[in-house]
Amino acid sequence: MSSQLTMTGPCLLIGDIGGTNARFALARADKPGFDQELTLRCADFETAEAAIAAYLARAGAGKPQAICIAAAGPVVEGTVRFTNNHWSLSAHDLAHDFQTKSVRLLNDFEAIAYSIPFLSSTDCVAAGLETASSLDDREFTVGVVGPGTGLGAAGLLRRNGVLVPIIGEGGHVGFAPESKLQMQILEILREKFDRVSDERLVSGPGLENIYAALLALHNEKLVHASAKDIFERAAANNDVRANEALQLFYEILG
Repeated sequence: MSSQLTMTGPCLLIGDIGGTNARFALARADKPGFDQELTLRCADFETAEAAIAAYLARAGAGKPQAICIAAAGPVVEGTVRFTNNHWSLSAHDLAHDFQTKSVRLLNDFEAIAYSIPFLSSTDCVAAGLETASSLDDREFTVGVVGPGTGLGAAGLLRRNGVLVPIIGEGGHVGFAPESKLQMQILEILREKFDRVSDERLVSGPGLENIYAALLALHNEKLVHASAKDIFERAAANNDVRANEALQLFYEILG
């Protein structure tokens, strides 16, 4: 955790909660940026509220004046049930438990979409282009996609100066193979899953599924490897199947 924020103004608790990790920080309404960033493992806490309370205790922040949480799941009527862990969150319950009047729950990729207009060219890496550029003040339509514990997706429109997010659970779309190898991987995964969605392949667990399927396809001994292991083996160039798994992962991601 970084050095403690000097709490001379209103304290805002911000959070990004996914299927595996819960990341928290403190911000102030009168100061840009944030401080006291800390990542907690979701599996270490029975509830999201318990994780929030643990963070606030470690940060020594007391009760926040406002709470804003980006959550990996659909937000319906102020409540989110996380897609890839056992937690749920209610804006009403958060306000009551932490004696806070202002609580906002956002889908995690909705929050990412809202950030797009604030990115500069130095925040971006060009893919398929010579240079990366930031968005200007013109109208635009952009898509956001990203793998984690699951596969998140969202969109953002700017029309007449108004930002309009498009929220969806894109990872639940059925996987559509585009090559013979992808078809073979799909057939292997169908033996394990009733339905093979995109996030069965394009996510942390999805990379593990691809790797295991490649081992099975080549009649090689099935040895479990975590997504981290697969990345490290591919980077070290000492595992052919790890290299193939990453290549397929990025092909499917697009």
